[in-house]
Amino acid sequence: MAETGKKMKYYILLGIVILTAAGLRLYRLDYHSMWDDEARTYLAGTTDTLGGALSFTIAVDYGTPPGNLLPRYLLTKIFGKSTYVFTLPSVIFSLLGIFLYFLLFSRLAGNKTALLACILIAIHPEEISYAMTPRNYAVLNTVIPLSFLLLILAVKKQKYLWYFFHGISLALCYYAHLLTAGIALSQGVIIIFLLLSGRGNLSINRLRLFTGFSLSIAVSAVFFLPWLLELFKIKLHNSLNLIVSGPSWHSPLDIVYIFVFGRGPFKIITLLLVLPGILKLYKDKPFLPVALVEVLAVSAFVSWLLMHANFFHVRYVIFLLPVFLLLPAAGIAEISEKLRQIFPRYKLSAAVSLLLVLFLFASSSGKLADWYRKGRAYDGNWKEAAHRMQSLYQPGDAIIIPYFHAMIFSVYSSLPVYFINNSAPSFISISDFSKYNRRPWKNINLNLYNGKQYAAEFGGKNVWLLCIRNLSSAENTDTEGASLSRFTEKTGVHPCGEKILGHSYIYFYRLGNGIIH
Repeated sequence: MAETGKKMKYYILLGIVILTAAGLRLYRLDYHSMWDDEARTYLAGTTDTLGGALSFTIAVDYGTPPGNLLPRYLLTKIFGKSTYVFTLPSVIFSLLGIFLYFLLFSRLAGNKTALLACILIAIHPEEISYAMTPRNYAVLNTVIPLSFLLLILAVKKQKYLWYFFHGISLALCYYAHLLTAGIALSQGVIIIFLLLSGRGNLSINRLRLFTGFSLSIAVSAVFFLPWLLELFKIKLHNSLNLIVSGPSWHSPLDIVYIFVFGRGPFKIITLLLVLPGILKLYKDKPFLPVALVEVLAVSAFVSWLLMHANFFHVRYVIFLLPVFLLLPAAGIAEISEKLRQIFPRYKLSAAVSLLLVLFLFASSSGKLADWYRKGRAYDGNWKEAAHRMQSLYQPGDAIIIPYFHAMIFSVYSSLPVYFINNSAPSFISISDFSKYNRRPWKNINLNLYNGKQYAAEFGGKNVWLLCIRNLSSAENTDTEGASLSRFTEKTGVHPCGEKILGHSYIYFYRLGNGIIH
């Protein structure tokens, strides 16, 4: 009875943690403008038909399976097409993930450590920011702990039905993100270790363990096969490469700093908490810290391998963050337990745990406040730009925007848009965009355009050029800048008349009435 009451106490505290996490994630949800990947996901997920949504996804985001897209597509069908509704599933998946991680961690390290880990997940700025992003990162916080929970149940019960369920959960991981192949591989390494060590009574069930996990892998492959077949059927003629090159924006040390609450002043405290955390887990279950480090190392290596980057941008390893946070959570639990033993007459355990958590939250508060204030501002505030363009637009005007930013603009406006197609993928045409979304989009192919073609296309119109680069500056070295430079070079058009500086470095250039200057 006492044990039941104690467990209920942890579930009540977990409920408070989840409510707090919901508040942190819903605050300013959809306040900021989307960025390019989000815009592609939104435009794909709000097409008229499911087939169009999947085709659009394959065309503009072929490295991302539809596990993230489908719930958003269904929700917008029910509640209407809005960026808020489209983003909301990320919050739901993130909160559900906190609950699932508690179930998983409590089985591995006990209720107290599990609760502390969930608190750290709830307040970590990266977890919050990606829970407010309509991409597939928050989905991973649900499907990954689910796969580990089902694997534990399958190994414990040694019944093929549970391995079948585990195989389905792995397929859900693949549908959420291809990089979860690293999760499946890390689980395979654990199974191999169990087979070789023959721990406990597993020595008499090695055949069932091997065949059961083999069944899991086979089931996951069969359930994921339809997407692969569809993908290759449409894109095989384009020599599709599923393994893409990701940005190498962070060094390994940067990744560690981000994992231990960003770049705040208390990151050293978090690193120091990892050491007693590993010792505590090793003391309680010697196999556990080895398994955790193995999952982190194998999954991170697979992410690095698949992305072809010098090292990963943090969003390619964000799904490992909750697993990592179990280590400092165990460190907090160990320190508070030691203090309780040293000073049994004082109730220091809960107080020290709370104090350390508050230290960690303080270390991330600056970064979190910056996120609430700016969001991912590097693409500019295209929501405001669309509203301003709406007030300036006259019937017959033409709007020209570089490729990716044109898609962000089109999230917030249905005005006709010309794409500068210097960096657009060759495997989808603008007519396909228009067909899927019923958008009045056209394409300016810089490889074909010249001044006469420009005059024929835009003669008699007011032409607006929107970009996040000042054309008078010398910083046009990136993709967008190169597009704009080539545009002015190929057409002979240069900004004239009114130039309006928009919010967040978005520039409005009025090029005149189709006249070449």
